[in-house]
Amino acid sequence: MGFFKVPNEIFFEKLTPIEFYVLCYLMQCRNTKTGKCFPSKSNIAACCCIATSSVSKAIKSLEKKNIIQICHNFKNNRQINNSYIVALGLS
Repeated sequence: MGFFKVPNEIFFEKLTPIEFYVLCYLMQCRNTKTGKCFPSKSNIAACCCIATSSVSKAIKSLEKKNIIQICHNFKNNRQINNSYIVALGLS
């Protein structure tokens, strides 16, 4: 069984429970050196037992709060997926 750290400053961000849950999942998936992760929204939804639409809203809100950065990845001029950079807890 693995674990990951949640930085204390996250509790000052006033996140909704779903935002917190999605952020924790992204933090659990991320590369600790780069902060990047690339789970699909449907995978996040399935693992967190929430609707994909709730994941989309949470991700948009986390980006607006500058907690994550969304990277839209393209191949042959077509979007293939998103990756996320979690800025918290990299130090």
